[in-house]
Amino acid sequence: MKIAILGNMNNGHFALLRYLRDLNIDAHLLIFRDDGYGSSDHFSIKSDTWNFSKWQPFIHSLPAVNGYGQVMGETFFNRIILYTAYIIKTIFKIHNAHHTKPPNRSEIEQLKMILSKYDAYIGSGATPAILSSLGIRLDLFHAYSIGIEYVNESNFLSRCKSKNIIIKYIANQMRKKQVHSIRNARNCFNTELSRTKKAFEEINVTPEVVSIPFVYPYEKARSKEFSIVLSNILVRLEQYDFVITSQVRHLWKKTKNFSNDEWKKISKNNNWMIEAYAEFLKLRPKSNSVLILFEYGQDYSHSKSLGEKLNIANRIIWLPIMQRKEIMLIIKLSSVSIGEFYEDNVLWGSLGWECISQGCPLIHAFNISHQDFLEHYGYHPPPVLPAGSMSEIRDQLLHLYDDEMYRKNIGLNSKAWFDKNNGYSAAKNLVRILDKVNHLS
Repeated sequence: MKIAILGNMNNGHFALLRYLRDLNIDAHLLIFRDDGYGSSDHFSIKSDTWNFSKWQPFIHSLPAVNGYGQVMGETFFNRIILYTAYIIKTIFKIHNAHHTKPPNRSEIEQLKMILSKYDAYIGSGATPAILSSLGIRLDLFHAYSIGIEYVNESNFLSRCKSKNIIIKYIANQMRKKQVHSIRNARNCFNTELSRTKKAFEEINVTPEVVSIPFVYPYEKARSKEFSIVLSNILVRLEQYDFVITSQVRHLWKKTKNFSNDEWKKISKNNNWMIEAYAEFLKLRPKSNSVLILFEYGQDYSHSKSLGEKLNIANRIIWLPIMQRKEIMLIIKLSSVSIGEFYEDNVLWGSLGWECISQGCPLIHAFNISHQDFLEHYGYHPPPVLPAGSMSEIRDQLLHLYDDEMYRKNIGLNSKAWFDKNNGYSAAKNLVRILDKVNHLS
């Protein structure tokens, strides 16, 4: 069985490729033109591996984008709209202009030819609708966006309700095609039990609760290839006894186009983390600690200003956007990592898996009971440290700082949990399901 893994959001599918190849599965990663492009160039393939030459033969480029332009150009009217939008966005240098350009006939035929070489297809993003437009049925769909991309994801829903009739028309037509194609997929996987679960229920799809391994922590780093930034921060970290790291995208200042209720579903509440660290320093003023943050996300400048306002700027080290393979090394040397704090029951994404896989204690929003987690997933939850407010983050930091043995045990148990329930274990489970689907089809 030859498997096509379509797209590479946040390098999750590149991780899956490596697991499957290690398991002697003939898997190939087919990347879209917009993968690792523009503002996402730090998610390029090379940013996540120290051994690119080993995997390069199994990575192929597609003459397509993972977006609505690839799907919506089947009528003359739609093509006029899309081309007009593409020209306008290109003139004004809008970063996602490529999503609006419809493919030409040659590109469509080339895409069909490439895909015809495979027996099974795994995808996310717009891949259900893209494959359906080519007469191909997706074997396994999983969502990378909370609420499902092109279905109920918050930013996309705002386009479906737009006052601009053209934007509203295109968005709703895309949603209709995506929903139909997801329903037609042979399998859907989901482990996010809040808005994504509700979105699947709304479109009458019952996904299997199956994890896909999105982080591959088994490569040996090559120190000769370290960036100057990484080399310098690794030396600086040796100065501290308690290192707090957060690689989260900064998103917490509400914008005018969202209501308060809508913003609660979007905000990562990074400000809680900075405020919690300020409180921690008041209670442990002699701590030899530091907070590592990244200049990542639309609100990182606001986070910098908050640190200055709280008079803790000298206790925060800001790093530029870095490659994930380098960030993983920083996490591994950290005492604790701080995640995201959505105000509903959203499970962690790749950030959480990065920390758990490195044996680093993770403070994250996590309000699923032990019993509910066991019933949904079939195994016990990892030792994630739950927090849903500034004060709870502060208290978790205090406990970890005061009890070094507790901190070490959380890290060891996190790594053991990952190896048992995610990683290769999750990959093997995925192979069993694909074998069954391929046999039945």
